[in-house]
Amino acid sequence: MGNRVEIWIVEYEKEMKEDGTEREFILDVVDLWAHWWGDYIKRYIHSLLSFCARGVGTQLHWLRYASDVASLLISWDFMSSLNDYINSCMHLSGFRPDIRPRARIRDVDSFVWVLELRPVYNWTKLPNGKYYGSEKEVSWDFKIYSSRVINWVDGDKLVHPLEEFKRYDFKDDYLLYHVRVRFFRKGEGIDYTYEVLKDTHEEE
Repeated sequence: MGNRVEIWIVEYEKEMKEDGTEREFILDVVDLWAHWWGDYIKRYIHSLLSFCARGVGTQLHWLRYASDVASLLISWDFMSSLNDYINSCMHLSGFRPDIRPRARIRDVDSFVWVLELRPVYNWTKLPNGKYYGSEKEVSWDFKIYSSRVINWVDGDKLVHPLEEFKRYDFKDDYLLYHVRVRFFRKGEGIDYTYEVLKDTHEEE
């Protein structure tokens, strides 16, 4: 029962090598889980992004760290649940957030979210030949994959989320939904734009 989903928040970092080529690598991964969200998130993507932009105040860099973004997702879900609780005469389900740390849960119905976080730097070459990157924007790629065709790792072996994520078989053929988001400074706050790059399935 439900529309269970695994949520992988993947933090990327970049460096400029001395030859002027940019290198990207995964720095950290946080894994979450939700019982009900599934692909319903498509209806609420604007609400989620708006909450995250406002939730970090002027601190653009908080939107590129996996642990900070995990706390934002849980906070947004809590606020949504609390609003439903306050505005409803049915209080049986309470108002705790549905998005939570995955821990030992290995139970997913149809979908996996992968949220890729990337800094966008302006690079400055230093006198020693190295490069310094000043953060211009933060880019998110929010993806929904079909879990029915992914080759899962052994769920009985608990490993660090970063190692587990690297073992998963996320192929473009399994990608159902993809939104690209740009967060940037505007005035005394953070603004954003987003574009739906792929949407190939109907919500269940």
